[in-house]
Amino acid sequence: MLDSNLQQPVDILNHQAKQALINGNMHMSRDLLSKIFSQSPNDVKALNNFAVTEILQNNWISAEEILTKVLHVDPPNDVAHRNTKYLGDQVVFSKTISEVENLIQSGEYAQARELLENILKIDDKQCDAFNSLAVISILENNLNSARYFLEKVLSIDNTNEIAKENLKYLDQLQQSDASSVRCSVNT
Repeated sequence: MLDSNLQQPVDILNHQAKQALINGNMHMSRDLLSKIFSQSPNDVKALNNFAVTEILQNNWISAEEILTKVLHVDPPNDVAHRNTKYLGDQVVFSKTISEVENLIQSGEYAQARELLENILKIDDKQCDAFNSLAVISILENNLNSARYFLEKVLSIDNTNEIAKENLKYLDQLQQSDASSVRCSVNT
C-alpha cells in the first residue's frame, strides 16, 4: 500500500496522465505514468491508463499484458474488464480494416463498405472506418460524401493526420474540378 502522503501526488499525476491521454498527447501521458510507476508499480489507475495508451498506439500485446497485471492485482476491476473488451474490439477492427484495404485495392468497394458499416455499428467513433469510407467515396468520385466522412473523423479526433491529409487531397481535387468547369465554360 502507498503511504497516504504519496497518494495525493499520485492521484494528481494520474489525473494529469488521463487528461494528456484524452488530449492525444501520448508522450506526456507516458511520462506522467512512468513517474507514478516509479513510486507505485501496481497503481491500478495508472496501469489502466497505460493500457489505454498502448491500445491507442496499437501495441496489443503490451496492452494485454498490462490488463492481465491489473486483473491479477484487482480481479473485479471493472475498468480493466471494459478495457479488455475494448482491446479485443480494436484487434478485430484492425484486422477488418486490413481486409477492407485489400478489398479497396481490388476495387470491391461495396464489400469493403459493408465491412466498414459493420464496424461502425459496434463503434460509431472508429476513425479508421470513416477514413476508409472517405477513400471509397473519393474513388467513386462522391466528393461530398468523402468530405462528410473526413469531417466526421476530425470531429472525433481533431489530430487525425490521415483525415487531414485526405481532406487536403480532397480540396485539391475539388479545386481542380472547379478549374476544369471554368475552362470548359470559357472555351
